Amino acid sequence: MTTILNPEDKSQTTMNSNKQQKNFLLLKKDYGIYYGRLFDNSEHKHYAIQISVSTKNLKIHFHKQQKTSNGFIIKSNVPHYLSSDDKQLLILINPISSIGHYLTSSIKKDIEDNHFILTDIKKIILQFIEKESKSFLTNELESYFSRCKCTCEDNIHIKDERIHKVLKFMNDNSHRVIPASEMANYCSLSTSRFLHLFNENMNFSFRRAQIWNKVKSSLHKLEDQNICDTAIDSGFVDNAHFSKSFKECFGYSPSFFLRLIKES
Repeated sequence: MTTILNPEDKSQTTMNSNKQQKNFLLLKKDYGIYYGRLFDNSEHKHYAIQISVSTKNLKIHFHKQQKTSNGFIIKSNVPHYLSSDDKQLLILINPISSIGHYLTSSIKKDIEDNHFILTDIKKIILQFIEKESKSFLTNELESYFSRCKCTCEDNIHIKDERIHKVLKFMNDNSHRVIPASEMANYCSLSTSRFLHLFNENMNFSFRRAQIWNKVKSSLHKLEDQNICDTAIDSGFVDNAHFSKSFKECFGYSPSFFLRLIKES
């Protein structure tokens, strides 16, 4: 059984502060993980749901307010910026995935700083710092999110069953961009009716959900080729269109993402 570190124990705190964990980046099907320092503090918003957790305080600015906490869950498309002098765990999650669906239904405020998920993830980070194992962190988070996913699939929170089926279909086929007409036929609806129903249930457009899949498919390409080639290979008109869509999804530019890869 793994021992969870007690943050009140000063000897543990001192020991942890002496351990220098390297930055790292990991991409999964429904979310991406980055552990390290982030210096891009300008206000932004993005399609992805964001979880940010640190063993020290994070400061968030939003809606002309300011809050300090060890962690935050930020809903899709909420303008904000975070500042911290220490490393943090940043998780960006696809809102239409089972995990994203679970988070959207379980948090009521735009920005939540008092949620059991934040407490649980902080415990995982403390164990990760002690073990100095990237695989431990990724395996623990994957196991943790799989439990959230199961809870979500057992409890349908989407008002319309047809949209719930669409989300499952899109999640199972996240490797491709699915035309709206195909999804409309899948639901036995006209395209215009389907698009309206999707937006009504999800509070964002089907087009936005599809752009996520296009941008997500570009991430691994960016590891091996330049931004311009990645943009064209991923189906974007040009570099500017790709960069704009990338930032709308994740809150950061492709060039910033490349910098994270090099530092990891």
